[in-house]
Amino acid sequence: MKRSAIAIVAFILLGPPKGGHYVQADDSPAPSLAPIVLKTTDHPSVPRELSQFWMAPDSRRPRTAAQANLATAVKFENDGNHTKALALLTNPATKQDGPLAAYAEFYKGLAQLHLGRTAEARTTFQLLQAVKPAGYLSEMAAVREAECDEQLGDQPAALAVYERLSATKTLTPDEILMKIGKTAQALGDVA
Repeated sequence: MKRSAIAIVAFILLGPPKGGHYVQADDSPAPSLAPIVLKTTDHPSVPRELSQFWMAPDSRRPRTAAQANLATAVKFENDGNHTKALALLTNPATKQDGPLAAYAEFYKGLAQLHLGRTAEARTTFQLLQAVKPAGYLSEMAAVREAECDEQLGDQPAALAVYERLSATKTLTPDEILMKIGKTAQALGDVA
């Protein structure tokens, strides 16, 4: 019944089939569709080594002293032991190189900030931004710089950093806008 209704609607809208043949709806199975052909996508080739997929060290390779120190320093920082974290992060013998160097600098700045060494932390975050780290680090270094500015009583500098951040795509734009509002209010700009 359904097929005959479709055939009638098609006949009314499209007219008779080409070649003058009359189409009769029947209950025979629908004609098979053309087979789906899969095509390759255009993308960079997949690395052969699993460790090249991630920005994390290969678990089969032993950690270097610098990587081990960074992991320990991050753990100390997260546990609130900022003095030990800073000591590991400023040790010249285990200076971090490569893609994790920017993370080491960020955690160094965090340790300085938590230890009340706010001016040093601000300088660390500014130097980190100067090397233009990618993604999260870029945004968080700027946020932490602005927090240092606020703690140092430099509200105009903090506002400038927050406004610069608001002009970019950030992870939490609403938080940045709230910080702009609070900082502007602290400067007496209620508008």
